[in-house]
Amino acid sequence: MSDQQYTGVNTGGGAAHTGSGDQHNHFTFHLPKDPGPEPFRPLAEDHLRWLEPRFVWPARMPDAITRLRARGTLLVDGAPGSGRNATARMLLHRLGGPRAPRQLLAEDDKARLDLQDDQVSEGDRLLLDLADADEQTWNKVHGKLPSLHHTVRLRGAHLVVVLPHGIRHPSNELEAHRFTVLRPDATTVLTRALRAEEDPVVQSPDELPADIREYVATGPPLRDVARLAGLIAESRRVKPRDGLKQWCADALTSLRELRAEVARRLITLEDGAQRALLLAVAMMHGRRTGAVHAVEDLLLYTLRHPADERPLLDWEDLSQRVKAIGASIRPDDTVVFDLPGYAAAVRTHFWTHRPGLWGHFRRWVDRAVCSEALDTQDRDALVAGYAEQALRTGQSQRLLDQARQWTEDGSPSLVQAAVQALGLGLSDPHAGREFRHQAYVWSTDAKIPTGLVRALVAVSADVIAVSHPDQALVRLHHLARQAGPGNREASERLLSLAFSDERLHLKLLSRLERDLDRHDWPADVRLFHSAAAPDRVTVFLGRPADRELLVSGWRALFTRGEPSQWLPQVHPWLAAAGPDRVHGGLLLDVLVDAATPSPAVLARLYQASRRYPCNAPLRRRIDAAQGIGPVTNPF
Repeated sequence: MSDQQYTGVNTGGGAAHTGSGDQHNHFTFHLPKDPGPEPFRPLAEDHLRWLEPRFVWPARMPDAITRLRARGTLLVDGAPGSGRNATARMLLHRLGGPRAPRQLLAEDDKARLDLQDDQVSEGDRLLLDLADADEQTWNKVHGKLPSLHHTVRLRGAHLVVVLPHGIRHPSNELEAHRFTVLRPDATTVLTRALRAEEDPVVQSPDELPADIREYVATGPPLRDVARLAGLIAESRRVKPRDGLKQWCADALTSLRELRAEVARRLITLEDGAQRALLLAVAMMHGRRTGAVHAVEDLLLYTLRHPADERPLLDWEDLSQRVKAIGASIRPDDTVVFDLPGYAAAVRTHFWTHRPGLWGHFRRWVDRAVCSEALDTQDRDALVAGYAEQALRTGQSQRLLDQARQWTEDGSPSLVQAAVQALGLGLSDPHAGREFRHQAYVWSTDAKIPTGLVRALVAVSADVIAVSHPDQALVRLHHLARQAGPGNREASERLLSLAFSDERLHLKLLSRLERDLDRHDWPADVRLFHSAAAPDRVTVFLGRPADRELLVSGWRALFTRGEPSQWLPQVHPWLAAAGPDRVHGGLLLDVLVDAATPSPAVLARLYQASRRYPCNAPLRRRIDAAQGIGPVTNPF
């Protein structure tokens, strides 16, 4: 079985982009203070709760829910932009269940088919998103779907598959499970999104200005309709006194003409310092004037721009300078552009039309993240704007190299910058696989620096675990095995993730059982002690396959070496196996079964039990295991 199993339904580890202009402000990843009880599930469910009031149910939705409940599997089809992916997620959300929905992956990181029946647990709600699959992938997956459907039915689970559009239809065996999503009314989509704001922008379609209704009537892609809603909401936040008509007008201008507007603006800015200020505000949009000024100065220094030799009192006020670039300083001392979405458009323009400056931009950001003039939020904003463009222009590897470089001296502020960059790369739909693979390679490097360990622990537990919890578990396990101060934090986050989901708990036990007698990793002994704590494993004792994991794990531990290496782990089990404990006899059975191949281990078990109430029942089990007598009275 491969290390990769499924991903959380709400991928990416971050907020979905609804079009509110500056996407970089939506992602902030931080070094952890407390791992918390469930590191990935709440984020997924939060997103579904966010989506629900904004979602417009397509026609025949009650029929789709009925069919999914009755048949267990539903194949969702529809044209791109019809809302088929959101429909699939909301179908699973509406079903309800004891655990969050999660997403199956058709392939692992090496493009091998990875749909195994053991990925399906009792009562699961599963999504298999094949919307972007090519014909080769679809052909491989198609043949596996009937078997997967059978397993889903057998285990009382539910599976929704998003089909690739334009590829051959499912087989006759699967055609009965197909549901086609029709594009919902765009005006309804826009109105519902605006009404779902904390302070609703509108309550009904009748309130929308004529120019908005005319635009929506042209049938734009629903992603543009969602972006328009976000731009209207952003325009209201920037200029709350302007009123609905102006908010909508600014949003339409941003949607249609931002690129041209940025190009026109740059033509009017003949001074390099003003252009530097334009880019600095775009990178630090919504941040303090002091941070904007510091970032602008560093950009001019990096580009070796001639210094302004005028007396300082002859310089223009910052308020005058930002007004000339279409921005303003708000009463809270933050700098924002007047048009929604303008900051993202400026960043995109510079990276698209000035590729010769990419190397200078990298050095600029390297200097800025070290600046004491920036606080954590300033640095996050800068790194996010930079990572956005690096990922868009295919510079993933250089971003990875920078992130590693920032962690080398262990500075908390630079490690945090690396966490932000890695988190954004992992959340990117195109670069995510490359970043996950690099995280795996780094996590297995015996010479990994402590700062990089800390960064990887943070993004594995808080980002990868949201979308690919199995992969997060593997990476955290490797990091926990590393020597150095970071392994304790990795162990804590690993166990927190494993204990958040029974299936992940079993996966960790399986990995430990497999490696305990093959490798000498002290961390694995400590992890087995925690993962197999008696109060954590009672649910597994009555299930033969799961119980066998515990038996094999203990047997591997018993064969590692001196009893001093495993006796400390045995005492909690003996203490929990008293006659008054419900699962006491089952705990003793596991220990005795594991120790039976070694009479010496059985003897040490008996000696260790002499101070516990379970001494007599353990002795009878040991006698039976050695053929001396039956276990006639367990307790």
